Amino acid sequence: MSVTIPLVHRPFCGSVAASPLDVGLRLRWAAALAAAIVLLVPTWPGLTLGLVALLAPDVPLLLPRAWASGGRLRPWVVPAYNATHAVVGPVVVAAVGLGVVGLGAGTELLGVAAGWLAHVAVDRVLGYDLRDRNGDVRR
Repeated sequence: MSVTIPLVHRPFCGSVAASPLDVGLRLRWAAALAAAIVLLVPTWPGLTLGLVALLAPDVPLLLPRAWASGGRLRPWVVPAYNATHAVVGPVVVAAVGLGVVGLGAGTELLGVAAGWLAHVAVDRVLGYDLRDRNGDVRR
């Protein structure tokens, strides 16, 4: 059984301002965020690489003319946005990091994966999910 909260305003996403949010799903993403932070603290890859891991997923949003009206993304930006906000990216980076941890580079890769996952989890907790092909937030 899931509980939903109706009529939630989400900044920058006017096209979905009235869609209900699943509280249980948000709590699961909050748990994923907590786990990412727990992993990020001991594996912090340094200021530059750490900030890149935390902020790079939003680069597609900064492309010229990426935004359409009503908080939608333009259809040509959606694949890049979805690729940088899918969980598979940080999972693959973490798997590679675990595989090469003996070679000395694993810790930094785990830190990048944790930062990337933290970014994705924050977005999902706030209600920003992947986008559909029209650029709206998926419901």
